[in-house]
Parts: sequence; structure tokens; C-alpha cells
Amino acid sequence: MLSDKLKVLFLVNLAPKLDEGQKNVSRHLLDHLDAEVNKLLIDSRCHNLRDLKKSFLFRPHIIHVFLRVNIKTLLLVIIFGKIIGGKILFSIFQPPKRVHKALWFFTRKNYAFTLSKTMAASITNRFKSTFSVYPGVDLRKFRPVTHQEKIRLRNKYGLSEKDFIVLHVGHLLPGRNLEVIARAALITKTRLIVVVSPLFAKNQTVERRLKAANIKIISEYLQNIEEIYQLSDLYLFPTVNPGSVIDIPLSVLEALACGIPVVTTPIGGLPELLKNNVIYARNTQEFIEAVSIIKMKRPKGNPSKIVADLSWDKTARQVKEIYFKILRG
Repeated sequence: MLSDKLKVLFLVNLAPKLDEGQKNVSRHLLDHLDAEVNKLLIDSRCHNLRDLKKSFLFRPHIIHVFLRVNIKTLLLVIIFGKIIGGKILFSIFQPPKRVHKALWFFTRKNYAFTLSKTMAASITNRFKSTFSVYPGVDLRKFRPVTHQEKIRLRNKYGLSEKDFIVLHVGHLLPGRNLEVIARAALITKTRLIVVVSPLFAKNQTVERRLKAANIKIISEYLQNIEEIYQLSDLYLFPTVNPGSVIDIPLSVLEALACGIPVVTTPIGGLPELLKNNVIYARNTQEFIEAVSIIKMKRPKGNPSKIVADLSWDKTARQVKEIYFKILRG
């Protein structure tokens, strides 16, 4: 089998806009897996008997599931696995919800891929084997800019050259803990921008609180999202609920790649990957203190060096190695 070209069937959400963590990771990996991997993509939004026939004829060695584990996903995997065959690899990027834990007996003979060793250790007893690979970041797109370029970008988006601009990119949901950065912005008198996905429902209570704090909310899909990072002075990530975000939030890596400092909660695999190279805040007061200190005295050094070793090519190579390890048993 190993002498043949490796065939991997991907069960994945193929929506065109990359505005959600798990979908973002899957599309980057698909784009960077090399020609040694023969790929068949099945869109989880519209699978049908034609897809099932196509998959049966493809005869994959591995079925890689890039979907959140729930009843619908497991039923889909059981159908494809029983009819088509192949070893099954689940992508587990968030802790399982309690309602789903009873479903794990379906996964005992299968494999799991996570974004951190921390997450892998938490689910080891639910799978035959677990593997972890850190996500990448597009260092050609997300990169530092000169002061002159930062000023040009602020003018482009109608923002003041003099403001200290703080940024958060994510969803307008209660689990994101955005009230913390709204409070921090008010007290530290900073200009806060929150970029949210137009494809996810906004929580009206959270939205009202942010607007009351004079926070600029951008709720449209931005093809050049890197420009918003590049015009900012600081990135905040206040989420405390692991179920509201993937294990290593890509926005934190993208902000660092653009050369701006990060203040974040010690959520998921971030402390494992970033060590003490970012500032960790655990409550509102710690966020306020961190913003105040950075606003008064910009930290020395280039944050982009923290993620200089991360790339989607590297991540894809490591995932391909996982495929071969699974086939070797």
C-alpha cells in the first residue's frame, strides 16, 4: 500500500470564505499538501449518493475528517467508513462538548490530529492514537510594515494617525469574553477595533455593549485582513471558554506575524507554543494593566520573530508524515 500514491479523502466544509478557525486550517492544509498526496474533497454541506459513489471508486487509504465531532459528523463518518473503507483520522481542534462525550466509543479504533500536545493529551484515551502538529501562518501575507505604510493604511480605513489602536478579530458571541476588552478600551482611552464574521449571528447584547464603549465594529468579510493587523498597535485575545475557539487561535499567530504585540488569555495550546513571548492576562484588571503599560512604553523587539518558524508548508509536511504513520499501523 505504501508504494502506491497516498490517497486521502477529506470530509470538509468547502465554503469559499475563510472566516472560521477549523475551516481555515483545513483549507490551508489542502492547499499545501504536495503532489505525493492524491486528494478527494467531499463538501460536508452537500454530500449525496453521487459523492458516496465517487468516494467508493476512489478507494482512499485514509479518511481525514475536518469537521467538529457531533452526531451528524459521526453518522457521516460511519456511513463513509463502512461503505468505502480506509482508516479514519479526526481533526480535534476544540475540547468535546459534554453532550458529545457519550459518542466517543465510536472513535476508539480511529485516530486524532490536534494542534497542540496539550489537546492531544486530553483526548488520548478516546482514540487508538493521537498526533499533534502546530498550525502555520502565511508569512508572505501577514508581515510587518514600515511606519509610513501603517500611516497609509490608517488613512485608507479612515483612522487617525495619532490613535493607539487595539484590535480583536473573531466572532461577536458571549463565549468570546469581548466585554473585557470593551472595559479595557474605555479605561485606557484607546481606539478599539473588532473585526467579526458576517456569516455568524451576532449576539445583540454583546454588540450593544461594544458600541456603547465607542468600539468600531467591522462586520464584513475582509479579503485583505492583514491590513487591519498592520495598522494596529496591539492585539487582544480575551477568550476564556475553550469551546469558543480552536486550540491555537490563528488570529494570535497572524497578529504576531504582522509585528504587533499580543495580550491574550492563557487559553488552549498558546502557552505551549508561544511560551512567555506574549503577555498573558486572566481577568479584566490584568488586561487593563497590560494595555496601559504597552500604550505608555512600546515593547522592544519584533514579535514576528516569535512565529518565524511556522508555515503551512511545514504543517502540511508533518500531517503527511502522520498519514504514513497511520498506514504503517
